[in-house]
Amino acid sequence: MSNDLKNKVELELKQLQNLVDINAEIFSRLPQKGPDKIEKIALGALLHSFYNGIENIFRCVASEFNEELPRGPHWHQQLLNSMACSTKKRKAVVSGPLKNSLKENLAFRHAFRSIYAVEIEWSKMEPLAKSMPAIFKELKKELKLFFG
Repeated sequence: MSNDLKNKVELELKQLQNLVDINAEIFSRLPQKGPDKIEKIALGALLHSFYNGIENIFRCVASEFNEELPRGPHWHQQLLNSMACSTKKRKAVVSGPLKNSLKENLAFRHAFRSIYAVEIEWSKMEPLAKSMPAIFKELKKELKLFFG
């Protein structure tokens, strides 16, 4: 694997860490009753960016190994699925359990892009926002294994 890939992934991980930190800051300020509209929109944008950053890593890996990026309406799901599988040129980037967690983030990202931000339901977003630190920790662990 090239140093270029490692450098790109490290940069993405730093950006993702920033999002995790901001997520924690927002949660520390939330009132007992939950977020207001502005806080929900902010957390929704954070979750959206969080998945985009992870997807950037996946695209860098695919590019490094000369894998054709999926196309069509389900390319995001196909890319995620491909990262959980080994190929002739590389081992799996993420485990099945992490892939399943990321599926939920991908589904939220899709919904966030498709609805008005004020329509976000806190009950659906809260578990994702709360799990962001754990998902990030697992992603870093699995990327470390991937890079060996």
